[in-house]
Amino acid sequence: MDENNQLERPVPKKNGAGIHMDRAEMKKRPATSSRPQAGNRPTGSRRPQAGNRPTGSRPTTSSRPQTGNRPTGSSRPQAGNHRSQTGNRPTGSSRPQTGNSRPQTGNSRPQTGNSRPAGSSRPQTGSHPTGRPPQNRRRRRRRRNPIATFVPALILGLIMAFIASAIIKGSLLKVKKTNNEYVLGTTFDIYNYVEPVNDKAYIEYDKTEFSPKEIGTYEIKYKVVRGKLKKRRKIKISVIDADIPLIEGPDEISFIIGEKCDFRDYYRVSDSEPNLVEKLKSSMDIDTSVTGTYNITLRVTDWYNNSSTKEIVVKVYDIEGEAVYAAKAVRAYKIAMGVETDAANIYVYAAEDGDAERYVLLNESLYEINADGKCSEYTYDFSDKSQIEIYQQLLIDVKEQGDIIPIEEVYGFR
Repeated sequence: MDENNQLERPVPKKNGAGIHMDRAEMKKRPATSSRPQAGNRPTGSRRPQAGNRPTGSRPTTSSRPQTGNRPTGSSRPQAGNHRSQTGNRPTGSSRPQTGNSRPQTGNSRPQTGNSRPAGSSRPQTGSHPTGRPPQNRRRRRRRRNPIATFVPALILGLIMAFIASAIIKGSLLKVKKTNNEYVLGTTFDIYNYVEPVNDKAYIEYDKTEFSPKEIGTYEIKYKVVRGKLKKRRKIKISVIDADIPLIEGPDEISFIIGEKCDFRDYYRVSDSEPNLVEKLKSSMDIDTSVTGTYNITLRVTDWYNNSSTKEIVVKVYDIEGEAVYAAKAVRAYKIAMGVETDAANIYVYAAEDGDAERYVLLNESLYEINADGKCSEYTYDFSDKSQIEIYQQLLIDVKEQGDIIPIEEVYGFR
C-alpha cells in the first residue's frame, strides 16, 4: 500500500482539556491524518482546505513529525470541533483541541456544536434545527388523541343544527303585534293584539288567565301552533281606563238644620274603578246650622286620571217633629227612583219594638229610619213566608196607627 495514502493510527492522547479520547471519537478521525507536533507554527502559514491539498503535502513516513517549526505550506485537517482558519495564524499558537466533530472537507461551511456527520439521515438527539418535534412524535400524538378532533366537530355540528332548527321554527311561528292596550271592562280577544304571520298557524291561550280589575301592565302567555310545531310566547298588555266617571243623583238636594251633610250618602259614581264614590268631593263645605241655598260642584277623579263634575243646588230647611222623618223618606225616595213623589200624604209610625226608630209609608214603599238618623228602604226575604207576614202586618200598623204628614210640610224635599 502506498505510504502517501496510509498513516499509522495515532495512539490516544490527552487533549488540551486533559481528557482521553474514546475509541468512538478516534474512529471519526480521518485515516490519512496525523497529529502535528506541538510547537510554533511559522508566521504566515495557511492551512490548506481539505480536498484541495497539493500532491506531496502529506508526510512520507508514518512517524510523527519532529517538534519545531512546521514547513510553510504543509497542513492537515484539524480534528475536533474546530472551524477552518483562513489567513495567517499567529506564531506560538497552542495545539488544537480535540472534541466530538468531524473534519471539514472542501469549501463547506464549518460546523459548530454537536452536528451530525455528513451524509447521515438520522437526526441527532437534542434540540431540533427547525424547532419542531420529529415527525414520528407528531404522528404518535395524533394517534394518541383522536377524540381531540372528533369532540369539537360534534359540538360544532350540534350547534349549527340547533341554529338552523330555531331559524326555521321561528319563521313558521312568527307573530305580528297589532295592539298593546286593553280598555278595562271590555271583552278581551288575543287576536286583537297578536296575529300569526303564517296562514296555517293559530294561537292558543287560557281565556280565564286574563281578567284584570285594575289598571296596570299585565303579561299574557300564549302558544303559536302550526301542525306539530309549538312555541310559547308572551305579550305585555297595558290595561287602561277609558271610562269617564258618571256622577248619578238629584240636581237639587235638601237637608234639615243640624243634619250632617255627606254627599257620598246621596250620590253614586259609575266607573271601572270600584268604590269611586269614596273620592267624591264638593267645591265647598255646607253649613247646616242655618237655612240657606248653595250652588256647589261635585267632582271625582278615577285611577286613570279621568275626571267628572256635576253642578247641584243644596238647600237647608228648618223642620221639626214627625215631619223630619217624613222629609228624610221623601228625599230617599227621590234619590232611589230619580223622580219626585206624587203622594199626597205620608204615614209615620213609631215602632214599639225592633231596630228601627220610625217606619214611613210613601207610595206603597216602606222606609225605616234608625236611631242614627239614616233612612233606607225596608227589605225582607220574599221566599220566607214568616217575613212576608211580618211585612204585611207592618203595613197595616203604619196605615192604622201612624201619623199623617201632608206633603206640603216637606214640599222642598220632593
